[in-house]
Amino acid sequence: MDFFIFVIFNTMEVLFNPLFITLGSCGVIFIVMGYFMSKNPPKEINGLYGYRTPRSMKNQKIWDYAQVYSAKVMMKYGGYFLLLCLPGYFMDIAPEIATGLGLLILLIGVALMIFQVEGQLKKWESKNKV
Repeated sequence: MDFFIFVIFNTMEVLFNPLFITLGSCGVIFIVMGYFMSKNPPKEINGLYGYRTPRSMKNQKIWDYAQVYSAKVMMKYGGYFLLLCLPGYFMDIAPEIATGLGLLILLIGVALMIFQVEGQLKKWESKNKV
């Protein structure tokens, strides 16, 4: 009986690691929202829902392409976040370091995602003369 209690408490401690929680939950959210956006992209340019940057909101053709492409990229980065949360499950990292590391990885990932999508939109825009 003592062994089972140890296993339960040890598992709970690991699951509350900030690196695991931050990157794991954001990874799931990115995948779910990317899937939702790929299946139900916003039809018209708006300031409320979708991938909204000055470049993506230039005209309707760019907007339509940006929604589909950014949804795919969002799902890909969600997968990366899920993979990067695994060290938080297997390693004993101090909570302060794990929190900072998780947020840093998340910020870098979001910046790279935006950089990748904007680069692709720029290429697509010049290729299609939109």
